[in-house]
Amino acid sequence: MKHKVLIVDDDEAIRTQMKWALSQDYEVHFAEDRKGAREAFEANSPAATLLDLGLPPRPNECDEGLAALSEILALDSTAKVIIISGQGEKRNAIEAVGAGAYDFLCKPVEMEELGLLLRRCIHVVELEEEYRELQQSQRSDVFEDMLGTSPQMQAVFA
Repeated sequence: MKHKVLIVDDDEAIRTQMKWALSQDYEVHFAEDRKGAREAFEANSPAATLLDLGLPPRPNECDEGLAALSEILALDSTAKVIIISGQGEKRNAIEAVGAGAYDFLCKPVEMEELGLLLRRCIHVVELEEEYRELQQSQRSDVFEDMLGTSPQMQAVFA
């Protein structure tokens, strides 16, 4: 089963390039703006989200991208959001990591670097899922061998 990746970018050429680079290994979904990002995230529950900070209606500013990050993390505080930013926006990307983003890349994005970062991100997601499953299975077994095994309790049940 392929993991889902959501790409949020208003530049169609970048979306196409990323789809071409990632679709063999991932189920790729797209959004062009903050509203679309929220809807696509809710509908698809991606393992990772690639989020451009410069989104419409003000693509030259980072406020829409940061708002999208905030909304995604409000939906799922464990979401893995990788920020994609222009070189001049590096300070904003670091701010986004401080606000909960998983990591960031500067444009132009090297596909090899993106692939490595996504593999690392997906590995973390898988480890977190295994941990949650382990916690759940241990939680149900905690008292299994303890309750009702004392001689006094056995006498009550007899």
